[in-house]
Amino acid sequence: MHETYDVLIIGGGFSGTILACQLARYCTHDLTVGVVERKGEPGRGVAYGTAYEHHLLNVTADGMSAFPESPNHFVDWLRENFKDLARSNSFPPRRVFGQYVGETLSRACADTSVNLKWIKDSVISIHRNGSLNTAECVSGIRLSAKYIVLATGNFPPAEPLISKQGEKPIYALRPWSEEALAAIPFGEAVLLLGSGLTAIDHALAFHAAGFRGHIYMLSRRGILPHVHCNRGYWPTEWIKSLPNTVRGVLRAVRREAGQAAQNGNDWRDVIDSLRPTSQNIWQGFPLEEKRRFLRHVRPYWEVHRHRYAPEVQRLLDNLRAVKRLTVIAGRVLDCSQESGAVLVRYRLRKTGEESKVRVCRIVNCTGPDAVLRDLRDPLIQSLIGQALARPDPLSLGLDVAPDGALIDRSGAPSRGLFTIGPPRKAALWETTAVPEIRSQAETLAKRLLAELESTCDSQVSCHK
Repeated sequence: MHETYDVLIIGGGFSGTILACQLARYCTHDLTVGVVERKGEPGRGVAYGTAYEHHLLNVTADGMSAFPESPNHFVDWLRENFKDLARSNSFPPRRVFGQYVGETLSRACADTSVNLKWIKDSVISIHRNGSLNTAECVSGIRLSAKYIVLATGNFPPAEPLISKQGEKPIYALRPWSEEALAAIPFGEAVLLLGSGLTAIDHALAFHAAGFRGHIYMLSRRGILPHVHCNRGYWPTEWIKSLPNTVRGVLRAVRREAGQAAQNGNDWRDVIDSLRPTSQNIWQGFPLEEKRRFLRHVRPYWEVHRHRYAPEVQRLLDNLRAVKRLTVIAGRVLDCSQESGAVLVRYRLRKTGEESKVRVCRIVNCTGPDAVLRDLRDPLIQSLIGQALARPDPLSLGLDVAPDGALIDRSGAPSRGLFTIGPPRKAALWETTAVPEIRSQAETLAKRLLAELESTCDSQVSCHK
């Protein structure tokens, strides 16, 4: 089976769905769009497909509009559908936002000339085929398009237990896979590798599922993300004189945080003031400074920048109060399976002492941090293997042109292969959240439509 589209989008989470939505909003000619996604509903993906009520947005509702020019779009939708959540400073459940994204796509496509097809499948390779690009799917179907956009979301987590497992433990490598939460004795203990937002999500999922055993979180530094608080405003003039070194930026941030405290503000206001220019700051760093940031600063930046809702903090406090949650700073040494459980030996960060914990399940919650050269994803391997793409210099994602076009092995930008969202991380750094992705989607949609309409007009002229 072979189908042809004008634009083929690989991935139907927020990135892919909002790109399809923008194509529908701005198209003026007949347009065929295919979206390939394993899950059946648009906009859900990993982040917004969760069914757990305690999985809340990490940003207030007024920052989650699908459209840059309509900042109240999501809040207005909440007023129509979830009145009790319709506050600009609320943190609605992520499943609610997934519903919003899906309905936004339906509305955008209702009165347009876009023929949108949702294809429940997975792409395993892409090949150049004349003027078209052809995607091969797991099911065997072939999908061709002039333009293919990778909207695959975050790469999977790194593998922290390589060479440390011995006999394979009861271990879930992918945090949202079926084996991560399935068939766990509710009175046993579990170990979450990592202490970031993914680990917190799993602790809340275990709690919501009725798990009454002990939850251990183990990470190198044992630090949790910070919680949101009432927002204030901090002026941005200080950002204009920032140096292009990591050390210089850190000194400036600390100085501003101190001044904010003296002024009655919170350090969060200073961090948030960086948001509009964070991509420019990152791009101003030389390559070695970017590497220095990744080696020394990244974990601390992540816990200050990516925060969670106050409601989540209360749940975590309750788990700690009843002694069902322990956060450990340390490094796994090895694991061994014994009597249906896993004995994990680790070394404590501060003292260097060794300790052990016996658990019935280990879940890899280290977050989307896989090094691209180690990624076993067949689609990425296909693109790199055929020289259609190459890793970025930091191996955080794919090397891309400023417009999101993939750069091939020779250094030339593709005319038909693009990406949005997390695969552009090395180029933009701040490219995983809704505000950045929605802007990329709008810009790319307009670019592709302009080229398609130009081609269409040229063909009409040739036939006259």
